[in-house]
Amino acid sequence: MGGYVPISAFASLGYCERQVYLSLVRGLRITTQAMRRGRVQHRISELTEEPRLRRMPGLMQRMRQHESVLQLPRESVGVGFKYGGYSFAGRIDLLIKRRGEILVVDEKFVRRSHGRMMPGYRYQLSAYCHALRYGYATYRGGGGRQWLGRFPGCRLSYMVIERHRESRHRLSVLQESYAEEQFMPVLRRMVEILSGEEPKPEYSSKCRYCRFREVCVG
Repeated sequence: MGGYVPISAFASLGYCERQVYLSLVRGLRITTQAMRRGRVQHRISELTEEPRLRRMPGLMQRMRQHESVLQLPRESVGVGFKYGGYSFAGRIDLLIKRRGEILVVDEKFVRRSHGRMMPGYRYQLSAYCHALRYGYATYRGGGGRQWLGRFPGCRLSYMVIERHRESRHRLSVLQESYAEEQFMPVLRRMVEILSGEEPKPEYSSKCRYCRFREVCVG
């Protein structure tokens, strides 16, 4: 029991619980073309849309000042937390502080817009918010890391920007406030699966598009 779990796994949990079991418990590694394409697009965003990472003296104090307004460079904030004997960690696409609120922003590259906050989006971004409230955050810049700690007193919300997988054109912008009471059952379910509870196949239309369909349902 125990070990490191990427926060991105919460996106899989929202799509199909069995994906989490097959990838993280059984250790199956299947990468699709769409996943590789998404990683490339994220890398393009990191290289072209944000200034070069640099050290920011006094960043922790500025993050804690109620009236401060900050937008940290893309992929510069790492977060993590521990729960149920597991360590969850990940890197936020973009973090924006607007006075007493922290906004977590994530880009999703899709063929077409879902037009709504999908469960996988909500689970993953809620996990980032949970880390900001109860875990830790660090800023990576200027060849080193700066400790930011946690932010229990800030309002937390998250935004998903859906972009076209090929053109990068913005399709939709979705935003919600972090709701801890809704995320905790999700977190407990994640731990149950990681601890060996095997979910049954769904046998739904989603199985046609799942990368594990051959080993899951045959």
